[in-house]
Amino acid sequence: MQNVPSNFDIDLFSPIMKHISMLSKSGAYSGRVGSADANERDASYRIVADHLRGTIVALADGVVPSAVDSGFIIRKMLRRLFWHAVNRLGIDRFACSDLVPVVIDTLEPVFEVTSVEKVKGVAVLNGNVIGQATISEGSVVKQKINVERRVALMRAHTATHLLNWALRRVGAGRGQRGFAIDEDFLRFDYATDDCAGEEDTVENVESLIKNVVSEARNVMVQQMPFGDAAKIRSLQSEFKEVSSN
Repeated sequence: MQNVPSNFDIDLFSPIMKHISMLSKSGAYSGRVGSADANERDASYRIVADHLRGTIVALADGVVPSAVDSGFIIRKMLRRLFWHAVNRLGIDRFACSDLVPVVIDTLEPVFEVTSVEKVKGVAVLNGNVIGQATISEGSVVKQKINVERRVALMRAHTATHLLNWALRRVGAGRGQRGFAIDEDFLRFDYATDDCAGEEDTVENVESLIKNVVSEARNVMVQQMPFGDAAKIRSLQSEFKEVSSN
């Protein structure tokens, strides 16, 4: 602990807050909250600092501003931080870019692993370096898996299988067409010809899934050649898979 009143006073945020104060025409940040922050100026300081830092980390992770999913969240964060910077703090819109190197300097030198692939029998980690560190041949790195995030993703992934199974059991739609998961988010796409009776379908699907979850069944993973897996009659394959030799 650093014996400061809030997260925005720790050494992670204090350089950012100071630089925002230098650009602001409404006065320096004073740490006021609630009723003490009558004009909500200090709240705007915190919003700009938090949203800018979050946006930079997300961009480093490969998120691109767009109209859907994570990209849409980034767009909303950018719009909100610009609104508070310009309208509440009197900062020139284009001067906000001056804050980017300040934020980057506060980030810990971390290589975030965003995906893993196997190339000629070797596991290759793809990611981005955040902060001032560099990675080159011979660098020694310490790998740390975010267990909480990994478990959340596993849970969401398993949920897509349950949802697919339940939809097939009630005879809804024509099969899975895609999905997306995150720690606290799940999207499942499936094709359907008719939305009639949708409320009953949702209720039946929910009931089936709740029953399976309440049984606390074990989830097992087994790797095998695609040809062997295709021979297991109880397995359901959703997409045509092409195997290259």
